[in-house]
Parts: sequence; C-alpha cells; structure tokens
Amino acid sequence: MGKDPQPTVAIIDSQSVKSTEEGAQSNGYDAHKNIKGCKRHLLVDTLGLPLSVYVTSADVQGRVRTRSLLAGLKPFVPRLKII
Repeated sequence: MGKDPQPTVAIIDSQSVKSTEEGAQSNGYDAHKNIKGCKRHLLVDTLGLPLSVYVTSADVQGRVRTRSLLAGLKPFVPRLKII
C-alpha cells in the first residue's frame, strides 16, 4: 500500500461489550453506557491492525489502562511516535 511496514502513528480506543448471564467472573458495570460486561482496550495502527489488546471489567476507565496497553510495546514497534 506504499506505507512503511513499521507504524509511526497509533490510535487508542476502548469498547464496552455486553456479557451473558453466565459470563466471566470479571464482569463490571459501565454506568456511562449502561452495560454490564467487559471492556476491550485497543491500540491500532492507521490501517486498523491491532498492535496491543487489553481486556478488563466494564467499570474500568480507559485512561486507567493506557499504561498496561503500552507496556512492553517499544521493542515491537520502535518507530511509534504519535499515539
């Protein structure tokens, strides 16, 4: 696609996902979105390809898990400059 294979820009986002009644023990409640379940925290490159994924209970704020999402990533994407 004419792009360098090593990304320099990444995007962080999180998504609350509703769980079933028999769901995992780590269910939480996202009061903002009125959802009981888990939350996926994603770091993707500009093509939307995942660089890092972290899953928590839904009651965890996105900004709280940013460090966990970025931990240990430097050796895998050394050219990453903007997030």
